[in-house]
Amino acid sequence: DDAFIDANIFQNRLHYLFQKLLRAISNPESPLFFFLDDLQWADCSSLRLLSSLVMGQDTDDNPMCVCFVGSYRSSEANTNQSLVECIQSFENSNAVLLTSISLDGLAKEGTCAMISSALKLPARLVRNLADVVHMKTLGNPLFVRTLLASMVDDQSLSYSFMTRRWMWDSKAIKLAPLPENIAIILIQKLRRMPREVQEALSIAACFGLVVDKECLKILSESSEFGGLLPHLDYAAQSGIVADHGSNYVFTHDLVQKAAYDLIPEESLDKTH
Repeated sequence: DDAFIDANIFQNRLHYLFQKLLRAISNPESPLFFFLDDLQWADCSSLRLLSSLVMGQDTDDNPMCVCFVGSYRSSEANTNQSLVECIQSFENSNAVLLTSISLDGLAKEGTCAMISSALKLPARLVRNLADVVHMKTLGNPLFVRTLLASMVDDQSLSYSFMTRRWMWDSKAIKLAPLPENIAIILIQKLRRMPREVQEALSIAACFGLVVDKECLKILSESSEFGGLLPHLDYAAQSGIVADHGSNYVFTHDLVQKAAYDLIPEESLDKTH
């Protein structure tokens, strides 16, 4: 018990010293700005310190002139109960001016503008490339950068010294698998999809990486698989599979394996 009390005293002193430090080095003419990234991975001690600094800004006549900006992945935040409680305490406090901003993927025009800037080409010239990249990345800026770098590596996107501009093969890019780090994010997205969509993807995964739509149409004539195609269309809109006209293609073999692994082991024989 004494050790627990000592630890609390030490923590309170540490928080107090940090508050005094920020008050000493900030003022209305020279405010401080802190950007804290990946808060979903923050430990309890760090979040308690953050909460102490944010909640203690106006506790005396010498307030801290500090702006805190924190970012976290909403899909992973719920796994960190300390972060959830920290955010809730800010929301319930009258002493904290809290603004929440949800960042979605870029729209097609935004993806086009990003690629236009990166390749130093007018938007009208990169629009067909931007459409393919947007379909594969869902407008996630990090994914767009990763995919462009991957395309340069495999030379489906290359600089032509003859024409003095970047050139690309849209068809090859459309058919190329996603880089592995993007695939891992898509797997996490797959696992958050509605159960019916997950089941449709699991059935499609039994056919392999490329799934013939005609086979699926025959299968969907059965009452057991009636909603198969609409659910796969939903998955295509979310970037888990790509709709290539006569086929659905899983965007990466890791995504296909993840969908297949959703089938319970005792149901594998029956599903096949």
